[in-house]
Amino acid sequence: MNNFKVYFLLTVVTLFMLMVGDLIAGHPGILVAALLALLMNINAYFYSDVIVLRLHHAKKMDAALPIQDIIKALADKAGLPIPTLYLIENDVPNAFAVGRNAKKASIALTAGLIKILNSDELTAVLAYEMAHILHRDTFVGGAIATVAGGITGIADKSVWASIFGMHVKNKNPHLNGVVMMVVGPIATLLIRLAIARSREYEADATGAALCGNPLWLASALEKIEVAKSQSVFVLAEIRPATAHLFIVNPLHSKKLAALFATHPSTEARILRLKKGPISVPFVA
Repeated sequence: MNNFKVYFLLTVVTLFMLMVGDLIAGHPGILVAALLALLMNINAYFYSDVIVLRLHHAKKMDAALPIQDIIKALADKAGLPIPTLYLIENDVPNAFAVGRNAKKASIALTAGLIKILNSDELTAVLAYEMAHILHRDTFVGGAIATVAGGITGIADKSVWASIFGMHVKNKNPHLNGVVMMVVGPIATLLIRLAIARSREYEADATGAALCGNPLWLASALEKIEVAKSQSVFVLAEIRPATAHLFIVNPLHSKKLAALFATHPSTEARILRLKKGPISVPFVA
């Protein structure tokens, strides 16, 4: 089902880009749009994980760190390959997982997350991210982040003008603003259509079962939410199309958070976890 979502998304975005290309630059615009769509589709399918990790300046973690033992134990329990761990040098606690499949999966953690969570809470967060890998959410999530983040730039009329080195099809000075007003909500709509809020509850439940204690994850979510309200995750604010990937919506801006609201409220997730049994058996 997730693969179908990606294919459908790439088809819709390609058609949309062709229409924008025709609107702004006529027949030459359609040709350029087709080439750009091809490049975007290739990047979204094969390199979305690499792109997202680079956008957030993530670097591979030292293989000797104790956290590597935690992820190895969780991977063994889930029956999955060990994902590559990345560190984002940011004090705001958060995490996400990306990868086309389990063999190519990566989990990125911020320095702030590792700093404020104890061993049990960190295990729960890693288990939650492993749940997304197990459910194959990482492929569609990364592809959407790549595509949604790219189409806004392609809709910029100045980009097309510089490409052609000539006048564009429509000389209306307000056209670019109109196009961008349309593109933003479309990018958001694509994310919301492909990412169901229920996936967070499912990942919470599976992550709680994988680590063995839902209260560990509830405690981690509480700490992340409190820290989020006290600081701004600048890279996430600049690239809101990646917000759906994180364990907690990282956007501090209320307008952006509302626009890219793909997560259920953290309070609702915590309440569900606390209502569950203290010890949860994991079934792969």
